[in-house]
Amino acid sequence: MYSNGPANIDKGYRPAYIGEEELVKFLIAYLNIPSPFKYVKEENKYTWQDADKLADAEAGLEHIEDYFKGDFSELRNIIGYQPKNKVKVLFGVKTTADNKQYQTVYTRMFLKNGISDYSKLDADVRSTKEAGALSTSEFDCTDLHEYVVEETSFNTPSSSPFPPQGTNPWGQNN
Repeated sequence: MYSNGPANIDKGYRPAYIGEEELVKFLIAYLNIPSPFKYVKEENKYTWQDADKLADAEAGLEHIEDYFKGDFSELRNIIGYQPKNKVKVLFGVKTTADNKQYQTVYTRMFLKNGISDYSKLDADVRSTKEAGALSTSEFDCTDLHEYVVEETSFNTPSSSPFPPQGTNPWGQNN
């Protein structure tokens, strides 16, 4: 409702369910659905796509109420349109209160498989963390890679946090 009267919203609109926006974003990335906006370089701004291309950018779920009844056939059909498509998802590590670590997934943004610039994803993660969310999770916006853990050598004095044997750190000799 606006101050001058009701909003001009189509009859098919409804409030989104919790998590629905993220699910639609995932499907947009997975199915490689184009953006409703185009970048106009000469004006250095985004504008709406032409009307004939705008319909290609529509995405939504029609039977989400059925998911709560255990019927996921709509999602199975959607994934079935392009079963070999790929999407980029950001994985991270979440630390629990009892100091256990688990894999977690960043569900606020997904990238189409062809995207190799992760700066917007990284900015979104940082913005989300700065707003106070994800305080127990760590994410790294890079290509998939294997972390290599190197062993710590406690035999050499330079790597040891302890003073060499036979010395007294408080200035008195034994």
